[in-house]
Parts: sequence; C-alpha cells; structure tokens
Amino acid sequence: MIHLLLLVLAAAGFYCLCAGNSRYQHDLLDRRLAPDHSRTITIAGWASLALCAAGSIALLGAYGAVEIFGMLTVGAAFTVAFRLIRCEREKR
Repeated sequence: MIHLLLLVLAAAGFYCLCAGNSRYQHDLLDRRLAPDHSRTITIAGWASLALCAAGSIALLGAYGAVEIFGMLTVGAAFTVAFRLIRCEREKR
C-alpha cells in the first residue's frame, strides 16, 4: 500500500510540474493559467515530489532511497503517457 501511495504522489507531482509550465498548460488543462496559479501549481508539484522522497526514505529506510528513483521514473512516464494520449484524442 505504501508503494501505491508513493506512486500516486510521484505522478501527481510530475503532473503538477507539467501543468505549471505554460508550454503544456493548453495540452493538459485546455487553457492558460495566470502566472500566480502556475507558480502555485509548480510549488505543489515540487512539494509532492519532496513528500514522496521523504516518505519513501522514512518508511522504507535505505531501500526507500533506491525505490524513490523508480517511483519518480514511473510517475514521470505516467505523466508523459497521459499527455500524449490526450493530445492524440484532441487531434481526432
């Protein structure tokens, strides 16, 4: 169950970082956000990734330090895949 929570935190963090970037906002949110909202979403993304890393190390010890890189990789892959699927659906 801990692994699923860490994966959700990593995926949410990368999604927030991607949504906070003005280049990808239209792809993910169908609109541009105000700079203040973009900054808030970006901070939330970094906080989510930091919480994922801290939780992984605190709950799993030395193994958590290794697992965090796997979770971050899978979370980033989910975010990229979601963005690609959404862009393909919009083209149809």
